[in-house]
Amino acid sequence: MARGTEIPLLLLFLVFALFPISSSYSQEFIDKEPTLGIAFTDVPPFIYQENDGKTVIFGEVENRKNFPIGGIKIMAYFYDDLGKTQTTIGTTIMEVIPPLGKSPYMIKSETSNSVITRASVNFLGFNSLPEKKPQLKLQYDTLEVDEKLLLTGTITNKGELSSINTKIQLISYDELNPPTVLGIYTINLKNNIVPGESENFEFEIRYDSRAADFKIVGESNEYSTGLLDIFSLPQVPTSNAVLGDITPPEILKPIRIEIPTWLKNVAAFWCEDKIDDTSFIEGIQYLIDNEVVVVSTTSSSFGGSQNIPSWVKDNACWWSQGLIGDEDFASGLQFLISQGIIQI
Repeated sequence: MARGTEIPLLLLFLVFALFPISSSYSQEFIDKEPTLGIAFTDVPPFIYQENDGKTVIFGEVENRKNFPIGGIKIMAYFYDDLGKTQTTIGTTIMEVIPPLGKSPYMIKSETSNSVITRASVNFLGFNSLPEKKPQLKLQYDTLEVDEKLLLTGTITNKGELSSINTKIQLISYDELNPPTVLGIYTINLKNNIVPGESENFEFEIRYDSRAADFKIVGESNEYSTGLLDIFSLPQVPTSNAVLGDITPPEILKPIRIEIPTWLKNVAAFWCEDKIDDTSFIEGIQYLIDNEVVVVSTTSSSFGGSQNIPSWVKDNACWWSQGLIGDEDFASGLQFLISQGIIQI
């Protein structure tokens, strides 16, 4: 976006006529653990390249809040040896993480690139959601381990509502303490499970000899089993070589944003379509350029699409109505910055 001295008439009205410009009206958002209450675990994520050239990142997120959270958005950046970048937004495998709980995540690059050498991950935001009732029960029937791992069993609905969009996910970990996520395998059940009924499931996967521990989680729109420890296996000696000679992912340094409280009025105008996307971006950009909204980061902005995802506008609407906090609105600004839609 060109940076000039011309300011749209509507923007001048919004900034100068309606709102005082003063740092005393600012609130601070810092994307760090005490503020967000969510964090990547201390274990570095595991990264590898699939045969089709796509890159996969495995890791874990922990909820440090005393209430359940969900809707977690994680931005993954994939860099090749020429410095070119592609981005993908992912989430945790559990839709809702219980208080003080953990959930693995898996993010895959959207396109193949066999020369990717580095990756990084960063939070975009999360929401407070109701905790899913533990009304799904798992029972295991068969466990065989050779070149393949075979696990069969049943999942039963103990609740009063049908279990819709039920999925079961098996997670493998290495023997380190704390362990690293090595793989995530998913079964999506075709049928809804009515109360009192059960469905069979079967995992048949290639056994990774580095895998020593396994966890499993069943989840539907209504219910969850929680993340369960199920079994451990003797560690088979193997090489420590990492596929693709890829540098482990880094956790991006936080972006610091100070948000003037009166900016909610601008967000409300955008929410009510009194200003369009371009005017909103120009308004935020102007406030950043003139240090009314203060942003500092060591990460570079990347040129990207000018299309604003609908969830960013939803966040702005909810924030202007007091339904979500500054952290969630700031995550939208952080996304626009990371995509180069807003330049810093």
